[in-house]
Amino acid sequence: MKRILLVDDHALVRKGLRSVLQEHRSDWTIGEAACADTACVRVRSESWDLVITDIDLPGQNGLELVKRMRREFPKIPVLVLSVHDERRYGMRSLLAGACGYINKTLPAEQVYDAVEKILNGGRFVSQELAESLVSVVNGERTSAASTHDHLSDREFQIFRLLASGRTASVIARELCLSVKTVHTHRSRALRKMGLMNNAELTRYAFEHDLVD
Repeated sequence: MKRILLVDDHALVRKGLRSVLQEHRSDWTIGEAACADTACVRVRSESWDLVITDIDLPGQNGLELVKRMRREFPKIPVLVLSVHDERRYGMRSLLAGACGYINKTLPAEQVYDAVEKILNGGRFVSQELAESLVSVVNGERTSAASTHDHLSDREFQIFRLLASGRTASVIARELCLSVKTVHTHRSRALRKMGLMNNAELTRYAFEHDLVD
C-alpha cells in the first residue's frame, strides 16, 4: 500500500486530487497538508512514499519545499503539480530536486502515469523539458540563459506576481510575507534584470510570456 501526501493550500483542489487518485487505486492512502511547514511535520512523523506539491503555497512556496525535502528527506520523491506552464516552472522544479513536473490541466490518466512512474522509482517530464534539462547539464544553455533565469525562486515568484498587477501588500498577504520582504525581493529582481521600475518589469514579463 502506497502513501501519498498532497500539499496544496486549496482544500477543494486537495479533495479533487484525492478523489482522482483513489478512483485509480483505492488501496492508496492519501494525506493532506495546506502548507510546506505542515507537510514537513507530517513527513517527520509519518511514513510517505511520495509528496505531490503545488508551486503556490503560503509561506515557503513549492520550490522551496522541494529543496527542503531534498535536504531533510532525500529518500522521499516529490512531484510538482501546478497550474503554471512548464516553460515557467518546469526547469526550476527539476533543478530544485523534483522527480517530475505536470500541469493541473492534464487528463487524469497522465496524472496517474506520473504518480505510478515515480512510485516505481522513475521520473516524469515532458520530452521538451527533458531535452532542456540535458542541455543545462551539458552546459549548453549557460550563455543563452534569459535574464529572468538568474532570479532566485522567490524573486521569480514575486516578479511574476508584480507583473500580473498585484501590489506589494497583496503579494505579502498571499505569500504570508512582510511588505518589506516583498519590496526587498522586488529590488533584487530589478537589479539582477537591469530594470528600473514595475512598468519595465511588466513589459519584460509579457515579452517573455511569463504571466498568465
